Amino acid sequence: MHKVKIIIDSPDKNSSLIYGTGFFCIDSFIFIDTGKQKIGWLPSTELEKAKKYSNLSQVYNLGDELRKIKEKKN
Repeated sequence: MHKVKIIIDSPDKNSSLIYGTGFFCIDSFIFIDTGKQKIGWLPSTELEKAKKYSNLSQVYNLGDELRKIKEKKN
């Protein structure tokens, strides 16, 4: 059984993000490693770079996802 790893931080401060994603940026983002998939929610400024250079299997726009959550709450 694999434990799910969740990190909310910036690679600049937490090198586990660089190790887990193969990606460096100065902005904070959300990273989830399920053992089968590596998923990231990144700021729009880093989104395309992460899609191109990271080893994330799925990449989402953090701002868009936060807006969706806010809209559901209202």
